[in-house]
Amino acid sequence: LGIGCNPEITKAIGYILTDEKINGSVHVAFGFNKAFGGTSVSQMHWDFVTAPQANITVEDKDGTKKLIMEKGKLINNA
Repeated sequence: LGIGCNPEITKAIGYILTDEKINGSVHVAFGFNKAFGGTSVSQMHWDFVTAPQANITVEDKDGTKKLIMEKGKLINNA
């Protein structure tokens, strides 16, 4: 899971390594990750990037939910 934080990138250009850094976007990847220091071995690696303005809510083990990103903006004290 990654959160795009580059204010200089405002729109997708079709190149995933740039698009995943769009300010306010969210990037999720599944599959092979050994090239990044991980341990997942797979024949594939899929990347997904949301449009800016994403909301992210996380849930703790006790069921407590916390909004950490609203409409593409990180929430202070989250």
